[in-house]
Amino acid sequence: MERTLSETLWLKHPEHYVVPQWRVPENIRAVSTSRLGGVSGAPYDTFNLGGHVRDRDQCVRQNRRRLADDLGLPGERFFWLNQTHSSEVVDIDDTQLLS
Repeated sequence: MERTLSETLWLKHPEHYVVPQWRVPENIRAVSTSRLGGVSGAPYDTFNLGGHVRDRDQCVRQNRRRLADDLGLPGERFFWLNQTHSSEVVDIDDTQLLS
């Protein structure tokens, strides 16, 4: 069965996210984060998820925990990447997520 992502009630703080208007199978969830709802100070305020910038590590960790909680997902299921402009592909499987 398909639904529109924005029709779901699974997101704890929908005002902090952009939810696509795609028609998707029931088991698919997607959001784009905004800068709202986090703990980071300027210039990263407030919902910085990037561990590669000069934000405080504890703020990034807390923001990532908030994201997992808002999405209703266990934090250990996330695999954090740094965006690059290249043709490199990262293939992640369950063994990497659970290690």
